[in-house]
Amino acid sequence: MQPATLYEQLGVAVDADAATLRRAYRLLAKRFHPDRCGDGGARMVALNEAWEVLSDPGRRRAYDLTIDSRPAHSRAGTTRQNGPGPAAAPPPRPDVADSSLHLTRKEAWLGGVRVQMARLTAEAGRSTALALALRRRGRPRAVYDAQIDTIVAFVADRVQERTRVARLAGAAPLDLGLAAAMVGLRAFALRLVRRAAIGQLSESEEVQAEMVDRMWDTLAHGVPHELALALGGSPHLGRRT
Repeated sequence: MQPATLYEQLGVAVDADAATLRRAYRLLAKRFHPDRCGDGGARMVALNEAWEVLSDPGRRRAYDLTIDSRPAHSRAGTTRQNGPGPAAAPPPRPDVADSSLHLTRKEAWLGGVRVQMARLTAEAGRSTALALALRRRGRPRAVYDAQIDTIVAFVADRVQERTRVARLAGAAPLDLGLAAAMVGLRAFALRLVRRAAIGQLSESEEVQAEMVDRMWDTLAHGVPHELALALGGSPHLGRRT
């Protein structure tokens, strides 16, 4: 059986406008938020992933191409709002760049994983920046915030390789983006360890080293403990730099 499309995750038609998407996401997010629905965690992850793609016009166009490429019988469950039955393929969008026509389903999927990795890493970075700035004798928050983009760019690179490592560690499909981000964060930590070993850490990298362990722990809260261990556990960068 084909997995549900992102439109089906949100319960909207393939031609739903932005306002309809936003309304559907908010209603479902309230219903399945873990604070209100103890067993809604997996559904909430799926909703967030659907929203991440469909709320971005460029990513939505790329995703629509992957739907169009599916056999007709596998699209039978995708319905429009104004009537039952199989949905017709959406009309060609005039603003789709020619290069998008060559985007494969795998490339579109990896692009979605990359967006998720970047978002989760950035969220962990912001949480870490606030926590470290509030510590006694901590640096100003702006010093930590200034390093987030650098860490995110590194973590969200080489997506296919990081996803493969996450799969080998046993990550479930819904955990792949998070686990791949953890793989990237460990790679970033090991890079800092190598530079520290030869005495080449810059001032910015010292700040990054201060952030990495807490960011890892923040991400690790979202996966099973066994998976966190299989991914290598906390880098413990504070003990090694």
